[in-house]
Amino acid sequence: MGVPYARETIRDAVSFLTKEDSIEEDPSLSPLPCYGEYGPLVGDFIFFKPYSIFIFMEFNDCVQPGMTGEKITLVTEQLSAHAWGSGGIPVYSTPGMVALMEGACVNAVDPALPEGFSTVGTELAVTHIAATPLGMQVRATGVLLEVQERKLRFQVEAFDQSGKIGEGTHSRCIIENERFLKKAQAKQGSPRN
Repeated sequence: MGVPYARETIRDAVSFLTKEDSIEEDPSLSPLPCYGEYGPLVGDFIFFKPYSIFIFMEFNDCVQPGMTGEKITLVTEQLSAHAWGSGGIPVYSTPGMVALMEGACVNAVDPALPEGFSTVGTELAVTHIAATPLGMQVRATGVLLEVQERKLRFQVEAFDQSGKIGEGTHSRCIIENERFLKKAQAKQGSPRN
């Protein structure tokens, strides 16, 4: 019999653990309050192996709304819609602008995360509102609006030297690099559907 999960956040946090690592009756596992080095984690007790405690840490101490990042690029032929296959005209591509916006968000928060953690993009809602010719500089900004456990929501904007060219929102998730890569690489050995 395992420990009942009263909170969705606990379910999410342990969802990637294997059955042998997860929460089962085992005398080698001890009940620990969900408080750790980084402050309150969740408000319940849970059985887990001691090395798993970092899964539940909150990132509010290092990631705060208002954090801002920026990324700048020069529009070259390699960043054109023609080169990306997203159009036939030699202007700055929407995929290039989106990547620049994501980079601005990475620059806003990733340097503040504990070692071994980073973020990955999970959602985009972006409008490309003006074309930019080759040779112009483009600057993207990302402002952290909201932190919900590991989920981050940003306001993103992009500007060329004439004004705003794009805007929207972007969501990212804080991940532990080694576990994330291990899970992704495990797909190579799994049967295809």
